[in-house]
Amino acid sequence: MASVPGLKRRLVCGFILVVLGFVTVNFWDDPGTGGRAAPPFLGALCGLFLGVLHFPGSGFTRGTSRKCKVIVCTLIVMLTVIAGTYPWHQIPAIGGKLGEQSDVWRKRWVMLFACGFLAAICVICMLKPHPPSTYAHDAKWCTFGLWLCMMVYPLYYVRKGHKYTKAGDFFVALTLSMESVVLGWIVCIFQARMVGMKSRHTSGKLSSQLWIVLMRGAFLSLALSIAVNRAMGKDSQEGLIMRIIVQTMFLSMWAWYTFDVCRSFWRALRLLQIEAGRVRGPPRRQAFWAAKIVCVELLLCMLLGSTTFFTWFLITILKYVQLVNHDAYKEFLSSTWGIGLSAMRRFDVGINSLSLALLSGILWQDEPPTDVDAETRSRSQSRGLSSMSANLAVDDQAVYVAVVRQLARRGFRLGSLLDFWQQLLEGDEYMPRFDP
Repeated sequence: MASVPGLKRRLVCGFILVVLGFVTVNFWDDPGTGGRAAPPFLGALCGLFLGVLHFPGSGFTRGTSRKCKVIVCTLIVMLTVIAGTYPWHQIPAIGGKLGEQSDVWRKRWVMLFACGFLAAICVICMLKPHPPSTYAHDAKWCTFGLWLCMMVYPLYYVRKGHKYTKAGDFFVALTLSMESVVLGWIVCIFQARMVGMKSRHTSGKLSSQLWIVLMRGAFLSLALSIAVNRAMGKDSQEGLIMRIIVQTMFLSMWAWYTFDVCRSFWRALRLLQIEAGRVRGPPRRQAFWAAKIVCVELLLCMLLGSTTFFTWFLITILKYVQLVNHDAYKEFLSSTWGIGLSAMRRFDVGINSLSLALLSGILWQDEPPTDVDAETRSRSQSRGLSSMSANLAVDDQAVYVAVVRQLARRGFRLGSLLDFWQQLLEGDEYMPRFDP
C-alpha cells in the first residue's frame, strides 16, 4: 500500500487531471483550433492517469490471492485475443469487407505477435512466484503499462476503418502518454538500482532525483509535442518542426542517460573482476557470482536503451522526410519498409517489457554460491588455513558456527565495498601505502 504522503500526492494530481480534462472536453465540438486540439490533449491527460495509479517505490503488495491473480490474467488473455485478432473478425471493416491492401490488414501479424508477446510477459510476471521486492512490484506495473499501451493500437485502427478522425487523435495521444509514464517508471527503477549500488559516479540522491525529473519531463514533452502536431495537422510544417526538435532533444538526453547507467554498471563489473583475480576460495566464487549479475544487468540496460534510441531515431528521420518530401513519406509508409518500422516500434516495446522482467529478478535469478564445500575446506586445511573451530568440541563448534552466521548477517552493501576498494586502488587517504 502507498504511504499517506504518496496517496495525497496522487489525489492532488488526479484532481488536476480531471479538471483539465473537463476543460478540454468543452472544446471537443469547437469547429476551430480548439476542436482540433481537444482530442489529442484529452488523450494525453487520460494517459497521465496511469501515473496516478502507481508511484514507483511506493512498496509492494502482500498476500494477493491466487484466485484474484488468475482472474486478472484471464481478462488480460481474453482482451489480447480480441485485440490481436481484430483484422480477421473485421471490427474496423466498413460494409463487412476489410480490404487486403489496407494498412490494418498488412500489419495484422505484427500486431498479433506484439499483443501476444506482451500479454505473455505480463501474465508470467503476475503468476510466477518470486521473493517480494519493490523492484519486482514496479517492474510488474511497467509490463502491465506496456501491454496496456499495445491494447490501444487496435482502437486506433478501428477508428481508422470508420474514418473517425478525432477519436484517432485521442487514441494516439493516449498511447504515447501512457508510454511516457512507463518510461518514467523505468528511469525510477534504474535510479533505484544505482542508489542501491551506492555508485558515487551517478547516484547521489540529488543527482538521482534530478535525472528522474529531467527524463520524465523529456518523456512528457515528447507525448505533448506529438499531441500538438496532430492538433495543428499531421502535415503542418510548424508542427513537424516542433516535433523533430523535441524528439531530437529527447534522443540526446536518452542517449546520455543510457551511457551514464551503463558506465556505472561497467565500473562495478571491473572492480568485481579485479577482486575475483585477487582472492581464492568462497570469496572468489562470490565475486564471480556478483560479476555475473552485474554483467547481465549491464547487457539488459544496453539492450533496452539502444532499442529505444534507434527506434525513435528512425521515427525522427521519417518525420524529417515527411517535412521535406511528403510523397516520399507516403511511399515509404505503403512499402515493406513501413511495415518494418512498425514492427521495430513494437519490438522495442516488447524488449523493454522483457528486459524489465529479467532485471527485476522475476524471470531470472542466479543462485548465489553455497558455503565452503568439502573440497575447498580440504584444500584450505592443507595450506594451513583451517578454522579455529576445528580445535573445538562438536557442541562448541555448533555454537561457534551460529555466532559466525549471526555476525555475517550484519553486513554492508556491495556498492560500499566496491567504492572503498576503488578508493584504495586510486591511492586515497585511507591507506596510502596499500599495494594490491
